[in-house]
Amino acid sequence: METTFQEHQRLRAEIEARLGEFDEVRQMGEKLLQAKHYASTDVDEKLAQAINAYESLKNEWRLRNEWIEQQIDWHGFEREAEQTMAAIEAKHLTLGSFDVAGAGSVQLAEGQIRKLDTFQKALVQLEDRVSAINSLAKQLIDRRHSESANIDALNQKVRAVC
Repeated sequence: METTFQEHQRLRAEIEARLGEFDEVRQMGEKLLQAKHYASTDVDEKLAQAINAYESLKNEWRLRNEWIEQQIDWHGFEREAEQTMAAIEAKHLTLGSFDVAGAGSVQLAEGQIRKLDTFQKALVQLEDRVSAINSLAKQLIDRRHSESANIDALNQKVRAVC
């Protein structure tokens, strides 16, 4: 997607670079119309076509740019959600490894306490990630992202794993 974005930005630069040429054509056409050139009807028609084509090109670029940005947002959201779910599932497995049946000694009990402290810190970080994912999902959906349904479904899946 990054390559597509870079190519799209290159096209924008090319469109902007040709703005001077377009302005020259437009100005020349307007001069011919003001001078009441014998082919004013044709000039007027071709000038309107050129203006419409240029405006259409800019509009198409803008629409594709919005689509590319939405795809980048979607893929970033999806990646973060998948990574967070994997981390949560790993913490579920870690939680199952705690020996709560009986510590046996003070040293083992202290080791379990340290593991629990580390686990709690990791859990806080995961809660922050889930909160950030939920916030991002809401923002994307509020902006009427083209993948709103998928974003909502994945966000619900992340919250269900918690």
